[in-house]
Amino acid sequence: MFYWLYYTTADVVQYTDRPLVIWLQGGPGASSTGYGNFEELGPLTLEGEERNFTWVRNYNVLFIDNPVGSGFSYVDDQSLLTKTNEEIANDLVTFMKEFYRRHPEFQLIDLHIFSESYGGKMAAEFAYVLDKEIKLGNIVCQLKSAGLGDAWISPIDSMISWAPYLWDIGAVDREGERRVAAATELTRIALDEGRFVDSTNLWGYTEQVISEDLRMDRPRAMYRTLVKFDARDARDDMLDDLMNGPVKQTLEIPEEVRWGSQSWPTFNVLREDFMKPVTDVVELLLNTTQVEVIVFSGQLDLIVATPGTVMWVDRLKYPQKEQYVASKREGLGVDGILEGYYKTAGRFFMYWVNRAGHMVPADNPAAMDFILQRATEGERVQQFTSVFAMFRTFHAILFLGLPLWASAALPSLRDSDWGFMEVRPGAHMFYWFFNTRAEVRHTQERPLIVWLQGGPGASSTGHGNFEEIGPLDVDLMPRNFTWVKDFNVLFIDSPVGAGYSHVDHTDLLPTDNAQITADLVTFLGMFYDKHPRLMTAPLHIFGESYGGKAAVELTLSLVRQPMRKTRKVIPESVVLIDPWISPLDSMLSWAPFLFNTGVVDRKGFGAIVAATMRTQEAMKRRDYRRATKLWGETEKTIQKYTYGVDFYNILKPIPFKSIPQQPIRCAV
Repeated sequence: MFYWLYYTTADVVQYTDRPLVIWLQGGPGASSTGYGNFEELGPLTLEGEERNFTWVRNYNVLFIDNPVGSGFSYVDDQSLLTKTNEEIANDLVTFMKEFYRRHPEFQLIDLHIFSESYGGKMAAEFAYVLDKEIKLGNIVCQLKSAGLGDAWISPIDSMISWAPYLWDIGAVDREGERRVAAATELTRIALDEGRFVDSTNLWGYTEQVISEDLRMDRPRAMYRTLVKFDARDARDDMLDDLMNGPVKQTLEIPEEVRWGSQSWPTFNVLREDFMKPVTDVVELLLNTTQVEVIVFSGQLDLIVATPGTVMWVDRLKYPQKEQYVASKREGLGVDGILEGYYKTAGRFFMYWVNRAGHMVPADNPAAMDFILQRATEGERVQQFTSVFAMFRTFHAILFLGLPLWASAALPSLRDSDWGFMEVRPGAHMFYWFFNTRAEVRHTQERPLIVWLQGGPGASSTGHGNFEEIGPLDVDLMPRNFTWVKDFNVLFIDSPVGAGYSHVDHTDLLPTDNAQITADLVTFLGMFYDKHPRLMTAPLHIFGESYGGKAAVELTLSLVRQPMRKTRKVIPESVVLIDPWISPLDSMLSWAPFLFNTGVVDRKGFGAIVAATMRTQEAMKRRDYRRATKLWGETEKTIQKYTYGVDFYNILKPIPFKSIPQQPIRCAV
């Protein structure tokens, strides 16, 4: 068994002033000294650059290529490869006895075992067997905690969560969800019948079904569901070249030993054991030892998806179980940013980690550092480094000085037109039109896109223009992916009252979608009067959020009753972006979506469902005013249980607040 020990670089008198942390990689067959070291938490990256968030800054870190056959670890005969989790644990305990013989200075230093994926399955049993050996006096060791990261503790629970998780994040359609669920059911049946090798093979088949639906290779599909990928194969080749080249030479590894050469046989001999759960071992840790059990889960992981982890955690039996169920889920704040959530009871800790997939140490090092500090220093950790209010800055554009400003700083605005049109007496609708920058003889050769913002009440000329698709961003910097590069774009502040659009009296504000549509039809007639050349340009109407509700009715109105002056102008398409078409359907999806992405726990899930049901009852009674009020109450419930998650992008880092105070807004 091969290991690589890094002494901490912390500012301490001696390295033994800091704890020893063991890292166990997954697989089984993946290398801690390779992947964990260079891709996740070691002092250097795969490119040879210093890692800012390396664990070595604060801890002594021991990477172990485990089980034998992983990384540089090897066996002289493949019959010696481990076939069960218990054999793996026994090998690790034997390793630790020899390690302490070589490094006796660590015997009285706190030991924490941290792991990832299948490494979590090994870590649980390793910690339990090691604790028994300590009690028997066979080893001197200060074992304090076992950290189970995205751990393969109950494989079938993880698999059962795949289909609903993929559906909730939009990665599969209903047919894809059905296929994944069907393959999972075959796996469950095989497992229940004790056909363990078959269940492992069916697990692989289910992963293949998913990868085919996602049009991705299996590692990409399973480990980081929502994260952009570099070329994984290329990085695997880089790691292989590094480990079998410079690393092997520097560490003076024997020539006949090749890193990773026995990884596949290592996995293969564990097929019988692969799908077996070890929840009973986790319970033994909680019921018969003083070892802290730390479970952490990245919300974007698929292979060990958070809802699957929550399922087996909720079934655990230990003395503080009722206390855990009743405890409040706290926000995990680092430097004033909400990085996740956690619940604790006794020696059990559960962490939900935001913006992280399967590899939490690499994906969210700030949250991982919090978890490590809580494990090694306990309540001494300062939970909230700093708390600050969130301010979204929007650079105001003063139209009073626009001509001078435009000519001096933004000559491109000479290719735009803006102004007000009175769509009803006292109702003034504002627009901002940008001619395309495409290389064409006449701008009308390119389509005209109408952009309608949501809210209702949000501004197309403001938010849609500067925050999403216009030629400049909010910092007045050119936007590389502006739609104006290829299309004529018309931003309309609709309904009147949104953005610069206004009414002379509030009783002129539209009260339903029909009036909003009528105003837009009137506006378009006036717009084409001013820009008749655009009548030959194909028209496409885009609506986002509540703007989608207006866009679909506007399109239908133009198709059914073309305007007298624009009889030839019929939309070629209507595009509805996250549209507020069926509000109740959207609301009914909130609770399962937030639960499956780890943003709420079961208590939050129940509260959101209850609030949604009250809204549904009001809808059934056609009490729409009451339903709208209850919709707002449901959003407040979500804020309460998520510490203020961003309603428009749950991955967006948000300031951490113990009690969210930001006002509820309609979706934009």
